[in-house]
Amino acid sequence: MAVHRRGRGPDVVLFHGGMESWKHWIRNVEPLAARFTVHALDHPSYGASAAVARETTGAEYLDLVHDLFIEMFPGDGPLRFPGFSFGGVIAANLARRLAPRVTHLCLTRPRILHVGARPLLRHTRR
Repeated sequence: MAVHRRGRGPDVVLFHGGMESWKHWIRNVEPLAARFTVHALDHPSYGASAAVARETTGAEYLDLVHDLFIEMFPGDGPLRFPGFSFGGVIAANLARRLAPRVTHLCLTRPRILHVGARPLLRHTRR
């Protein structure tokens, strides 16, 4: 996964929506970088990241993102995850897999992603 890094401090990893890139967060990067180390990702097959086969299932894609993420962020340091739309699904899945390492999770308009017979994340309105 391609990543755009800025700043110093605790790690914040930004997950963009579908059909986008790290630039989805361009207005947020510099303000956050004043206090955090910001890692704005391009998900696999988006932006500057390598392509993934079209036949890749949702579960396989999430496994791939998890494996790449572990390579990029080894250890057990705390992480903060804002995620928008499709990026919210990815952030939620990683937060579940990496708990208790993920100390903050902020999801904006997450979309449903089915893995097997059950939705990974269900969108509800209040």
